[in-house]
Parts: sequence; C-alpha cells; structure tokens
Amino acid sequence: MSSNIIDILKNSLLFLKNNKDNMINDLIEVCKIPALTFLENKRCMYIKRIINEIGIKNAYIDGEGNLLWKIEGRENGVKVLLSAHADEICINKNIRRGFNFIF
Repeated sequence: MSSNIIDILKNSLLFLKNNKDNMINDLIEVCKIPALTFLENKRCMYIKRIINEIGIKNAYIDGEGNLLWKIEGRENGVKVLLSAHADEICINKNIRRGFNFIF
C-alpha cells in the first residue's frame, strides 16, 4: 500500500511541476478578486468555475459561504481533507510576479 501512496505523490508532484506557470497565473487571478472576511463570495464563485472546468461538478457554496466539494476515492483508500481560506485581511489588486516572487 505504501508504494501506491508514493506513486500517487510522485504523480502529483510531476503534475504540479508540469503545470506550475498556469497554476501560478490562476492563483494570481484569484488573488486579484477582493475577498474581505465574510465578503469572499465572488472569489469562491471564480474558484468554483475553475474546478467545474476541470471536471469537478459537485462543488457548492454552503449557507456560510464556504466552497466545498468531494473527490471520491477508493472505499478502503486513505482519506484526505484539504482546507483553505478564501478571504484576506487587506485588498491588493496589483498582484504581480517578479524576482521569483509573487507580490
């Protein structure tokens, strides 16, 4: 079983490496959408559209404004939960890349 997890991790890392620039550009676009605490609906809707485009159709925004979706695995497989915030403390619409940083 551990070799299966290692294969999954290797494939995931390879995917991230091969798609790094596109993923960074998508993240920059997400960060350009203002999303103060409790006002992050536009940002969540944008992210929901992106994940719908890659084939995840069960995403939804709950009554508290959380964007949720489930990816089915194998019945006896390892369970994984990922969590992140969509809101921000301050608004910066001038997100840009430079000097190996995003700022």
